[in-house]
Amino acid sequence: MLDHYKQKREKSKLFKQPSGNFTIYDPAYPRVDPDISTPVRKAMVDLEKKIRSDALETGAFFDSDGKISLKRQGQPDRVAYTIGELRKNRGRAFTHNHPNGMSFSVADLEIAAEYQFAELRAVGPNYTHILTAPNGWPEAEELTRYADQSLQTVADEVRDQVRVGEVSSAVQSQEASHRHIEKVAKKFGLVYIREAS
Repeated sequence: MLDHYKQKREKSKLFKQPSGNFTIYDPAYPRVDPDISTPVRKAMVDLEKKIRSDALETGAFFDSDGKISLKRQGQPDRVAYTIGELRKNRGRAFTHNHPNGMSFSVADLEIAAEYQFAELRAVGPNYTHILTAPNGWPEAEELTRYADQSLQTVADEVRDQVRVGEVSSAVQSQEASHRHIEKVAKKFGLVYIREAS
């Protein structure tokens, strides 16, 4: 009797994904065609195809006609621009790759808000992250403060889900990064999209 109870209890700890119910992390999850409806989006997507799997971060600013105004390659975890370069590119769209596949960093958010980016994008090997501010960016300091404060809370929530088997440990960091940006976007009325692409 005890063995039967133990077996039942063991089975109740298993998590199984129902067939056909894929998450974005599954290799068979449907990929989407990127939005190339404007010259700037087409130009960004063209660059993203080239840099998405690079080992070094590359970033570029685009004007509304899709012309690159400034492009630079950096290190595996960052690409840097001077304050003067950022000022000259105020209000433009910016895309860059994240070799680790994560969503936006707090620094990405701060710079986008401070220089009022038309669109902020980050691509990794499997995903494209897009952030826009249709009603305007919040103050950079306020956005940064909230993003810093909420980062650990979201990481803890995802860690707890990994512990009980609701999230795979293999994607823990990516999922925490994604959920963090979802939370920040919701707080400030930003539009955030993560696409499997």
